[in-house]
Amino acid sequence: MPMLAIATGSLDPLETSSYVSHRLNSSVMLTIARAGDELFMAGERGIVMRSSGDGQWSQDQVPVSTSITRIKPVSNGLLALGHSGTVLLLADASQSQWRILINGEDIPDIYQQYIDQAELSDPEKLMLEREVASHTQQGPDKPLFDAIEVAPGRVHVFGAYGLALEMTFSGRTYTSSLLRIDLKRTNTCTFTVRHTMETRSMWWESRVLYTVPTMPASAMSGRKARIQALSSV
Repeated sequence: MPMLAIATGSLDPLETSSYVSHRLNSSVMLTIARAGDELFMAGERGIVMRSSGDGQWSQDQVPVSTSITRIKPVSNGLLALGHSGTVLLLADASQSQWRILINGEDIPDIYQQYIDQAELSDPEKLMLEREVASHTQQGPDKPLFDAIEVAPGRVHVFGAYGLALEMTFSGRTYTSSLLRIDLKRTNTCTFTVRHTMETRSMWWESRVLYTVPTMPASAMSGRKARIQALSSV
């Protein structure tokens, strides 16, 4: 019986620290980024490795064991995005302790906050309430894939199934809100973020191009910021 319990039991990756890897060449890595003199790699089971260029790698301390799909340098440090709606922050690249900002369990509350504060038509409100119910029922199963810093301390985070969030940082505090995408929802998951001085764009697998215009934070409508379609090719 004890063996059966171990075999069939599972640990919640959102409550389990990253797997300790003793062999880098046996770890599956999904993303790489540089911050100052440090090179970071991350991948499955929450593993984040770093090297200062001397060929030696050490492992950071990560509070979750979800797979990490993207490490993104931002003005506040380094963001790590991953499965189960995970967003992690390393505020100081000289330190090795990452902290969790949000995970997929927070997403229904982020949606509800938007519903409570935004000016919505009845159909919009009904649609978002259905989203809240869907996220609550399905649990934290949506991966996040990329982020763009639209202004210092303000980051847009994008994930599967049209999930988009805005995170605003001030020192060690942050707020999260829903970022609406005013287009037919897509079920594809992969895209590439490109940006210029004028726009921040997303190239989705469905071959539809979206863009976020670059503008001062004061010119944005906060939680009502919209992402508009440029073209479909």
